[in-house]
Amino acid sequence: MEMPSIFVNREEELKQIQEAVADLQDKKKLLRTPLIEFSGVQGIGKSTLLQNIKLLCEKKKVKCFFEDAAQVTPQVFDQVQALTKAEKPVVMILDSLDALDDQRFQDIEQRLSDLLKSEKTFIVIASRNVQKFERTHSLKRKLTVFPLEPLQQECCIEYLDHFPQTTSPQIRDIIFDWTRGYPLAMITMVKAIQKKHLNPLLKKDQKGLIKILMKEVVDNKLLAAAAEQRPRLRTLLSILSHPRRFNLTLAQDLIEKFALQYALESSLAYITLPQTINEVTNVLSYSLERAGYSIDTPVRHLFLLHSKIEKPEHYADIHKFLAEKNKLYMGRVSGSDRVRYLREFLYHYACTETAGTVKQELERQIEQLVRDEEGTHENFVRFYEEFRQDEELMEALGAENTDVVLSLIAKTIIEIYRQLPQKDRQKWLKRSFSSITYHTHNEGFILMLAREIRQLLQQVTRDEAEKLYYELFQDDSLKILLGKQFEGLRTQLLASFLQKE
Repeated sequence: MEMPSIFVNREEELKQIQEAVADLQDKKKLLRTPLIEFSGVQGIGKSTLLQNIKLLCEKKKVKCFFEDAAQVTPQVFDQVQALTKAEKPVVMILDSLDALDDQRFQDIEQRLSDLLKSEKTFIVIASRNVQKFERTHSLKRKLTVFPLEPLQQECCIEYLDHFPQTTSPQIRDIIFDWTRGYPLAMITMVKAIQKKHLNPLLKKDQKGLIKILMKEVVDNKLLAAAAEQRPRLRTLLSILSHPRRFNLTLAQDLIEKFALQYALESSLAYITLPQTINEVTNVLSYSLERAGYSIDTPVRHLFLLHSKIEKPEHYADIHKFLAEKNKLYMGRVSGSDRVRYLREFLYHYACTETAGTVKQELERQIEQLVRDEEGTHENFVRFYEEFRQDEELMEALGAENTDVVLSLIAKTIIEIYRQLPQKDRQKWLKRSFSSITYHTHNEGFILMLAREIRQLLQQVTRDEAEKLYYELFQDDSLKILLGKQFEGLRTQLLASFLQKE
């Protein structure tokens, strides 16, 4: 399926190119970014961006060579070299560098190194995985990498404006929810809706849509080169998409539990698993921040959606297995590791349990977290600082249970406040409410936060209340957060602490 060249949400990347081309044309300036690489999963928009770079060069009247890396000939490099020797500005664009075998890559690596000896050469490359040029230091030190992310929701609306048949707000919302801004999946879903007359709002049509998405995006694109390995890789990616992050031990446990036919002969053999997956897909990356491997977000979400729609019992079983695993890990560690496993446990638990059951578990876990602190409260602080940034966890919990967590946090802050020495209380309160007031427009949470602030100021001394009042209400983030509630709450609180003796 050929994608239309729709260009949205890449202004920042194109701005970098515009600045580089301007420097290239300016005889008095040195090119600061002579080698730029755009990386990202297949279908994320790399080739479309490269096409727009070529158009930009043509508009600026800069000689530009646009080649597929696998098809570029020595003659093209010779032409570029001739222009560099004549000290003429030249741009070379190479697409799909990841498709090269090792020998071919080394050849191109050497040619690029030779070209960049000239200060009038600007090279742009694209690859599904980052090419770091570890063997050629002259390239490595000049390389600037820009990973391409999925489209944000507002940009998805702009993208979908090109398809009048998807003007319904409900249809657009579900397209974004299913694809998470992954352009290849978006255009595939739009065409299925238009040509197959499938309605994603109807359960009877959802199975047909997800089958088309898996065939067009996964089988025909991501796994196109897999041949006989496609069923195995599809199964492995499906299972490994359920955890948000995983190490090799967890991968082995998942595969031996849910895909025993693809289990490897020993624990040691799993060391090669990430490389095996990436040789075909390049969708797996290791994150130091998450202390594990993760599948690219839009691809992972597509596999999760397929599992949830096509195999709901299988989907629930894997999440329950992962919830139990993370709860077990949580009991074995302390500090930041415990908080990380707690967040993962809550995520998987929320994916399968009812909202009421999840609420009870949230109350139990936060109470346990505080009880085990022995006066330090470090894990509690770490938990709510990480929780407020964990949008995926909040989405899994839902708005109501997210507010439950934030309400529990606010109430716990009051309890901790009572236990602190007098000299530490003000600092604790200011830090706590500064952290709680994160970016949200949920009306329920705003009312809850206003109630908790009011309750807090009623329980402290007049001097403490007055000082906290002025500090809180000089905070612009709180003013933005409370919106229409701000003035009313400020008036109420002012009257409240003025009445204190």
